Amino acid sequence: MIDSALLAVDALTVERGGRIVLSDLTFSLGTGEVLLVTGRNGAGKSTLLRTLAGLLPMQSGRIVFADASDEVRGVETVHYLGYEDALKPSLTVGENLTFWAAMLGPSSPAERGSGTTRSVVEGAPPEVAADLPPPPPPAVPLSRFAREDLSPRDALTAFGIARLLDLPAAYLSAGQKRRVALARLLLTPRPIWLLDEPLIALDVGAQQTLTAIMAAHVAKGGAIVAASHAPLGLPCRSIDLGGLA
Repeated sequence: MIDSALLAVDALTVERGGRIVLSDLTFSLGTGEVLLVTGRNGAGKSTLLRTLAGLLPMQSGRIVFADASDEVRGVETVHYLGYEDALKPSLTVGENLTFWAAMLGPSSPAERGSGTTRSVVEGAPPEVAADLPPPPPPAVPLSRFAREDLSPRDALTAFGIARLLDLPAAYLSAGQKRRVALARLLLTPRPIWLLDEPLIALDVGAQQTLTAIMAAHVAKGGAIVAASHAPLGLPCRSIDLGGLA
């Protein structure tokens, strides 16, 4: 484990539908790092991200977040963006983003805990969990992320689509929907981004914009775990999960 770890995963095993999808997976993610998760279809890339986001249970292992004083605060350090854009067609772009800003809005700094590190999820039985490595040391304070949220218009401007603010989401192209979904990352800043196929449906220009936004995020001490079949366009470590053809 590294001293500036934001996330530590120890001996993670996940079962879905009676099949072991992830087995004994261990890694850590530090401030300013990008981890690219690769693998063929069925490898467990999406399963890993959803498990880290607290959306799927683990069979055994431990997930540890920095700057989290309890389980809820641990999940609040993570921003999960799946391959589905999660936009309500009948609402305008601005209304969709306003909803997500309210849904995902951070708690006040005083409610975020003291910057300690603890286990957020432990899936192993007590006798197994006792043998797992200890959590990483406390990371650098992350309260700076709590006050940098943007308005829906500002977030759309960052992705070059502010003109879509009042347009119903039903009229958006696939690429526009993806950029609106990605704008949620700027509405509610959190240190760890979990991105499932973030480049899907984006043209070359939009991909370059996203790369610049990701680079800015890690430059200020954030971190990214991204599952992608395509290069992200910035320096990263990688994990190959293998998988089915």
